[in-house]
This record gives sequence, C-alpha cells and structure tokens, in this order.
Amino acid sequence: RLSYRTERACDNCDEPIEDNVYYECSEGCQVDFCQKCHKRLEALFAGLDVEHATWVARFLPSVAEYVLTRLDAASRRSLASELAFAWPADMFDRLVRAVVDVADAKVVHLQDMSEHIVSDVEFWSTVGLLQLLYAANQMPANECRFGELLPRGPRV
Repeated sequence: RLSYRTERACDNCDEPIEDNVYYECSEGCQVDFCQKCHKRLEALFAGLDVEHATWVARFLPSVAEYVLTRLDAASRRSLASELAFAWPADMFDRLVRAVVDVADAKVVHLQDMSEHIVSDVEFWSTVGLLQLLYAANQMPANECRFGELLPRGPRV
C-alpha cells in the first residue's frame, strides 16, 4: 500500500493521514478528515438540512452570549429554574444536545488553532451556557417540589 507524507492527522479519529486524498476545512482553518471519517460524516449528514444546522451553529453562541452578559444572576437562576421544571424533558434534552454539538464543533475548529481559544467569545459563551444547562439539570435532584416526597433526580 502506497503511503503519503501529508504531515496531517484526522481531527475525528486522530490517525495520521497517509492517503493522497483527504478533506480540509473550506474556511481556511486546520481541520482535516481522512477518507474513512469523511465518508462516515457524509453518511451522518445525508438528508439533513445543512443550512439549518449552520444557522443553529451561528444562533446558539449569540443566545449564550446574551444570557451570560445581559441577564443578571437572578434572571439566569430564573431561566435555569424554568428549564429545569417547566420545559418538557424531551425538549430540554434536545436543547442540551444542540448546545453540546455546537460546542463540540467549535472545539474541533479551535483545537488546531489553540492560540485563538483564549479570545474566542462565542466558544466560552457556549461553555457558559452548558454550565447553566448543567445547573438546570441538577435542580430537580436537589429539591422536592410540591407533593413530592423525594427529589426527582437529574433531568437527563
């Protein structure tokens, strides 16, 4: 088998890329995928609305930044309580998954450009939103609601 020296590693599986064909980020960052991982990702995204996913990836960091910089501590606690007790569990779960997915995607882009991670406000705002969601998830485990004898436990 012929091996190429690309001096790149796949950002999904972390294996060295030794094929003459590999996939790199179209935005100019240092994100690369081997053929095997690219095929897996293509299959994963087949039939999905890429435009919608792109919108979510841009929208969530803006929401996160707003929540963390524009809401005072009492308002953030109120939001966490609303998420913990008023939102349906499946809707809360989908929100958590969306925020985690956005944070994961951002980590891949920042990993190869580590000097930019400190100043990436969108990334740290998303991490802050994840912390708020974690606090909301733990609220049912820490208190009993009216008519309950025991705490419910974490939501997800």
